[in-house]
Amino acid sequence: MQLKQTTFYTIDHFSGKPEYRKGYGPGGVYLWGFSMEENDYLEPTSDKMFFPYYVGKVYDDLYCRTFEHVASLVGGNQAIFDVKMCNSNEIKIGDILNNYKKKSKEQKQNGGPKLPNMDFPGLLHFPEGIHLSKQFLNDDAIQKQIKWMIKHFCITYFIPIENTKKSIDDLEKRIGTLVNYNRLITKKYNAGDWQDQIEIIDEVSNSLLASYSDIFTVLIGK
Repeated sequence: MQLKQTTFYTIDHFSGKPEYRKGYGPGGVYLWGFSMEENDYLEPTSDKMFFPYYVGKVYDDLYCRTFEHVASLVGGNQAIFDVKMCNSNEIKIGDILNNYKKKSKEQKQNGGPKLPNMDFPGLLHFPEGIHLSKQFLNDDAIQKQIKWMIKHFCITYFIPIENTKKSIDDLEKRIGTLVNYNRLITKKYNAGDWQDQIEIIDEVSNSLLASYSDIFTVLIGK
């Protein structure tokens, strides 16, 4: 499978540019997370400086889906982790989130486990429902974390040259597997038997996408 990959985009990159409004984006697969660079609105300079969070797909508008994810972070409809703490302690947020979901289901009648909780390190908020909205809005630690997230939000897109529903479905599973679902809040999917090589087509050179670090080869040359 051949695909085009863009660069990492920050919120600052999109700001004030109408070409990124809803309805203008192509279909494809996306990976978003957070730059661990010290300053705000900076693209990661290596795979070590990027904290992956979510892999997803959309068949018709990557820019609209990007907006939806950012709005979910701000509005409390997304799991919120203390990213710096998780990064420093190499916490696998996918594993933590799955453990929380299981425990929450068991304690459904009691509203689920209270957060923060030492049993779920780094997890500050999970979108259980409207009953948590007031707490979400008034929790200083959560709101401080969200402000940091928005300033360090980064997303990159993978657009299959043969842009079909099947190619997008297959690519999403492949990217998720390369990143490793235990590092993501994304639902885990089985990539299945993957026969085709994935090749990123770049103006300068072509790169095979066979490992997580390969994602950064074309973007930043590292």
